[in-house]
Amino acid sequence: MADAHPREVTGLLSEAADLAEQAAGQPLSPWGYWYTSAFFSVQQGIVWRYLGARDDRANDRALRLLTAGIAGASEDARGSDWHGRHLVHLAVAHQQAGDTRTARSVLDEARAIADATASLPLAGQVTEAVRRLSVTA
Repeated sequence: MADAHPREVTGLLSEAADLAEQAAGQPLSPWGYWYTSAFFSVQQGIVWRYLGARDDRANDRALRLLTAGIAGASEDARGSDWHGRHLVHLAVAHQQAGDTRTARSVLDEARAIADATASLPLAGQVTEAVRRLSVTA
């Protein structure tokens, strides 16, 4: 997105994965309680999702990371606005893989969170993803 070469991005993702693995063994601080393995999986999955717009293997990796990270979210987090945004990224990755049925289902989950939290930004992201899905489906 910032005109970085995909090879540069994948190198940085590798470094980030190594650092996340090192951090996994450390206790979480009170101000960084969300820095879990699931969080790092989602963050990397989001970047792979963008790379996956042009590369099926990158998109496959995005799907694995996003699915694992979302599944690893705490019960408390599952109804949050930011969790809904993660679901939108997962839906887009499913769309990029040609799986419109799963993309729609995941977007339904995100829409429910947007409604429950009254999050206009999330609702907008869901609406935009649905529009893009309708154009490509």
